[in-house]
Amino acid sequence: MKGGLGLAFSFVTFGGFWWIAWLMFGTYKQGWSSPIPLALVALYLGVATWSAWRGVDPTRDLRPLTAGEADKRALEAAVAEFAGVGGLQGAGTREGVAGCANWLIAGPKSVLEGRAAWKKRVSLPSDLVEESAALLELLPKPAAGAERAAVVLLTLGLADATLDAQGEVVLETTRRGREVRGL
Repeated sequence: MKGGLGLAFSFVTFGGFWWIAWLMFGTYKQGWSSPIPLALVALYLGVATWSAWRGVDPTRDLRPLTAGEADKRALEAAVAEFAGVGGLQGAGTREGVAGCANWLIAGPKSVLEGRAAWKKRVSLPSDLVEESAALLELLPKPAAGAERAAVVLLTLGLADATLDAQGEVVLETTRRGREVRGL
């Protein structure tokens, strides 16, 4: 899911970036495959993917603005607006650059995190899945005899282990387990 959303976000982000680059550097004669916009998008996509792979955090060294700095920026924005050059005055600040970098890195980072989650998924044999499903239907009951299935249910958060009055371990369904059972 996360990887798919990352791909969609990357498509929208870098598609928009390509469109802006095509408007600035492309020509109608070359069509949609104008080499300069494609090269710019490929460069930024490569840098963003590499940065996501390396775990770069563009906002790591940012500190909150003080009241004086915020007032100074507000005054600069008002003067720029009055002079008729306002609109992008915050893009050149350290915060603006970090925000743009976060925007570019977010898609590839989600794709890489989704890939890592997919690689770490638990693959269980089908007989163990069936045994766990059968045990879930029988809960609450003592865990003796179905230890492997009990471990699966405990790992997935579908059951909790408690001690009964005789000191035996008893499995009970959690809220999530009851939702799976349809209770």
